[in-house]
Amino acid sequence: MRHLTRFAGIACALALTGATASAQFSLQTLYAANNGGSSGGIVYFDITAASPVLITAFDMSYDPGYAPTGQAVGLQVYTTPGTYVGVEGTASAWTQVAVDNGTATAAGVINTPTNIPLATPLLIPAGTQGMALVAVNAGHDYTTGSAITTYQDNFLTLTVGAAYNTPFGSTSPFSPRLWNGAIYYTPAN
Repeated sequence: MRHLTRFAGIACALALTGATASAQFSLQTLYAANNGGSSGGIVYFDITAASPVLITAFDMSYDPGYAPTGQAVGLQVYTTPGTYVGVEGTASAWTQVAVDNGTATAAGVINTPTNIPLATPLLIPAGTQGMALVAVNAGHDYTTGSAITTYQDNFLTLTVGAAYNTPFGSTSPFSPRLWNGAIYYTPAN
């Protein structure tokens, strides 16, 4: 009887813990790279949050030529108010808001995600902002042109963007470029 009481107590505690835990969501684009950038390059897109979310990780599509299997890779995340359009080459318009946690290694295969956990979750408020992802020790794979211009779920909308071979290196980046990857997040309320 004592074991049943202990089991019931553990089951109740687990149920309560599960009820308060936030569900993890992901918004994924596609993995159909037909182009890519140099090591250390940047991709841009706009992200719109219906309500605040906490981004915990990204899946990235890295070029195996720059990031072979097992190579240490990373990510720097920047945002700008409104849209990325018009400020691609203006470094002062961007704020670095997140960085990888230093544990990621490249998948090393084209169109295969490399998971990049963030050092600390990134709060994205409701509304639209430009986002820029800088590949660290790797080069982005992405899709040139796309029939699909937005990807969305109940919380986030991602609008196709641009890319360049150096961070904030040009006011005329290559466009349109669809970032190939996924954003992992939880609702922030």
